[in-house]
Amino acid sequence: MKKILSLLLVAIMLLSLASLAAAEDVVIRGMHWNSSTVEHERYQLTFDRFKEKTGITVDFEWFPTGFAEKLAALFADKNAPDFFATYVGDLGMRITRGLIQPVTEYFNAENFDMTDLLESAVITYQGDVYAVLPMMQPQMLYYNKALFDSAGVAYPTDEWTWQDLLDAAKLLTVKDGEKVTQYGFQCDEYSRVWMSKFWSDGGSVSGS
Repeated sequence: MKKILSLLLVAIMLLSLASLAAAEDVVIRGMHWNSSTVEHERYQLTFDRFKEKTGITVDFEWFPTGFAEKLAALFADKNAPDFFATYVGDLGMRITRGLIQPVTEYFNAENFDMTDLLESAVITYQGDVYAVLPMMQPQMLYYNKALFDSAGVAYPTDEWTWQDLLDAAKLLTVKDGEKVTQYGFQCDEYSRVWMSKFWSDGGSVSGS
C-alpha cells in the first residue's frame, strides 16, 4: 500500500507557514510521484484553493519516474522540497537522520482534534507527529474459484486463520519439477500483508 503525506497535513502545514511572510512573497515547494491523473488533479485542486484563500503559491513537481533518485539528489544538494510524498518504509530512516521535520506544532496551532483520525493513520516518533496517511483500506483477499475447484480446496470463509491461508496456498501451488508454474498465494510489497500477520500475533512496528 502506498503511503504519502496527507492533503490534510499539507493544508495544516501550509496555513501555519502562511503567517511567516506576506502572502505574495511565499512560494512553497512540493514533490510527488505521479501515480494517476485523478491523484494529480486532487492535489492540484487543493493547492489552487489554497492560493485563492491566501495568495501563496504552491510549486508542486511530479516525477512519474526516478522520484526516489531525484529526491535523494535534492537532499544531498541541500535543496529538498518543503514537503513531499514518501513511503512508510522510508519514514524511519528520514526521521532518524533529521531529514523530516515534525509537524506537531502545526497541528497544535490549528487546535486539530487528533481523535478524528484512526490511530494507525497517524505516524509518530518519540511523541511527535510526522505524517498522516491520506487513505486507508482493509486487507482484501481475492481468489480464483476455478483454481480452488481444480485443486479441490474449499473457498475461504470469515473463519479462516493464517494457518488456513498457508494450507490452501500450498495445495494451490503447482510445480513442474522444481519450477513453480502456479503460486498458491501472491501479494505485492505495498500490500504489507506481513504487517497484518505481525500485528495479529501481538507484535508492533515502529520507525527505525
